[in-house]
Amino acid sequence: LILGLIYGLILGLIGLISVLIPVLIYGLIYELQQDLTLRTSPNQGIWNSLKNMFWIVTFSYPLWVIIAIAIAMTSILDPSRVSWVVTNHNWLNILAFPDFWKFILLLPLMLALLFGSIVGGGSACVEHFCLRFILWKSGTIPWNFARFLNYCVERRLLLRIGGRYRFLHRELLDYFAQLNQ
Repeated sequence: LILGLIYGLILGLIGLISVLIPVLIYGLIYELQQDLTLRTSPNQGIWNSLKNMFWIVTFSYPLWVIIAIAIAMTSILDPSRVSWVVTNHNWLNILAFPDFWKFILLLPLMLALLFGSIVGGGSACVEHFCLRFILWKSGTIPWNFARFLNYCVERRLLLRIGGRYRFLHRELLDYFAQLNQ
């Protein structure tokens, strides 16, 4: 009877956490997307994407740990050994398995990072970095592009509006537009 209550409590807690964490992640994503309407600094969207990814990884990691523990308890460990541990109330023997900690800590971290990359904007950060790296390596733009744009604002070639830039003089815009024709 007590063993059934313990299993019920554990399964209820796993169910509660597995529902609560995705709801928190969805609310976090929705709230953080509201901040993108006003741009006040260069690369603000990329930094917000990176911040979203960090929070999603942080909040989803416990869920992945619980899933990994459930998988470890059911399929990786020897079922006879698990039943012996449960009946003798010797939970510390499970911790003695050599691959237990690797499985419980590293696999959820990798899954949380993958989930954060897909859902939280990590892929946008990687794409942004790759694009900047390729353009910098080809000599098209300087590495610190924001500093270059601010330099152009100081020289009155560009106009900065929030985190965006536009040409101050229409003739300069037309000149650069006709260069590749």
